[in-house]
Amino acid sequence: MHSTEGLNDSDKNMKHFIKENWFKIGILILLVVAAGSASYYYLGFKPQQDEAVLQQQAATQNQAEAQATAQEQQLQNCIDVAQQNFSDTYASVCQSFQTSQNQLGNSNWVCPLTLYGDADPAYPAMVSKEQSDEALCATLYK
Repeated sequence: MHSTEGLNDSDKNMKHFIKENWFKIGILILLVVAAGSASYYYLGFKPQQDEAVLQQQAATQNQAEAQATAQEQQLQNCIDVAQQNFSDTYASVCQSFQTSQNQLGNSNWVCPLTLYGDADPAYPAMVSKEQSDEALCATLYK
């Protein structure tokens, strides 16, 4: 019987302690929950969120760099085509002139590496066409 009375006394003491300190116990529980929540936020959730943001920024930067590289390549390809068109036109004009010289009996004539400039009426138009093609490339791909 003595052990049962000890339990009753201890139960009474516990009930009295809770009755007297319920507000303090509630505050303590709230502090523990708040500390646990803050710990989870700063040690678990926030680092994952920050890492996701960094990965997104890196992906965006990589995409922008790839797009810039592709655009530079398109610009260079366009300029290459403009220059090749100029070379093809020059070769055609040169070949035509070579044929004319051969017909005139000047079989030793060889098309020069440089054009005749103002002496060749087709030259300014060819240069102008090449320059306008390159300007168009710059407009399209920059």
